[in-house]
Amino acid sequence: MKNCTSKSRIMHVPLVLLILLLHAVRERCVATVAENYGLGRVIDLRKVNLLADFQEKENKIFEELPPKCLIKKTLKSSSSHFEYYKNTKAFYESLATQSSLSASLQSAYSLGVTVSVATKGKSSKNTEVSGMSLIKQALTEKVYVDKECLLSDDISTLKGTFIKDFENLPVHIKNPWERNSWREYRTFLNKYGSHAITSVKRGSKFQQMTFAESSKAYSQRDFQVKACVSAAGPTQVGKVGVSACSNVSQSEISKASSMSTSEKRFVKGGKRETNSKLANGVTSVELINQLMDEADASPSSVQHTFMAIWTILLSRFKQGSPNNIRATNLEYYYLGFLNFDCPFIHSSGLALQKFDHTTGSSDERPEFECTLAKEGCHNDDDCH
Repeated sequence: MKNCTSKSRIMHVPLVLLILLLHAVRERCVATVAENYGLGRVIDLRKVNLLADFQEKENKIFEELPPKCLIKKTLKSSSSHFEYYKNTKAFYESLATQSSLSASLQSAYSLGVTVSVATKGKSSKNTEVSGMSLIKQALTEKVYVDKECLLSDDISTLKGTFIKDFENLPVHIKNPWERNSWREYRTFLNKYGSHAITSVKRGSKFQQMTFAESSKAYSQRDFQVKACVSAAGPTQVGKVGVSACSNVSQSEISKASSMSTSEKRFVKGGKRETNSKLANGVTSVELINQLMDEADASPSSVQHTFMAIWTILLSRFKQGSPNNIRATNLEYYYLGFLNFDCPFIHSSGLALQKFDHTTGSSDERPEFECTLAKEGCHNDDDCH
């Protein structure tokens, strides 16, 4: 299959067949290496704001992926819509779903940086938030990597330095409840990251976010109006291009101005001047529309999907092999010890919480779990 931009010599082809062929090439074609856009590169999910540009925080663990692995699909779509987050959990769910992350990663540990930036720190363990996003976007293309290319060592090659560091990880974990038992795995994750980029949508995107503490009891409509006013200003609120903004009353605008909220805006794509004005707080329907119009000429990466690096590693090494065991350990360490949050808690010599091997765990197939002490009195000190 040829590159999307290459010119094919097509001679003596029936018209109907020619039309079908051109349509197929336009819809799905091999992307060039230059159009990789970070596919296969790895980010540390815990340290990245998924709503912003994180290109400088990507790490390369693959040798150059073969061109046949990189697929480009033309999109040419525009949309305007709201996303409502009834509570903090709903926001986590939205982020994870859009990024193709598993439900177990809908956590403060994995997505806390993104949530903290978006809510300007309003969200915390003790503070529930609600909010809304007003999103306008013009998508031009989707570039993605054939997942089999990431999972098969017959198609792609992991970098030698990455494999060397991986093979230096201990195979067997003694005292897994102790933080230092995972020291090498912690260093490995900090160096390389946790999730590889599997797809990128390109174009322009304007996202106006507004959040408030859930205790304020603002309605979904309150957040809609606030987002409309924040995006376009009180005088142009009806011109945003979203139906819910077209019938905003003056009393609703007045109420929105007195709401206690945090506002955050993310702008991607478009020419540098247009993008800079909107990103720095200029409110204008004309500028938003201009950003959308510039999607074709000046696209940017607006949305990504990911795959965990342990998924990649597990698929490449035979079950029971040292490297497969290392990949299993890495998965349990991230998802169980860190993400699930299972620190060792003990009192008077008794383990109240402990990350340990399961009863069915073996050297070839390690399994771990977070255990809690049974309820009730364990000694005289904890009976009151």
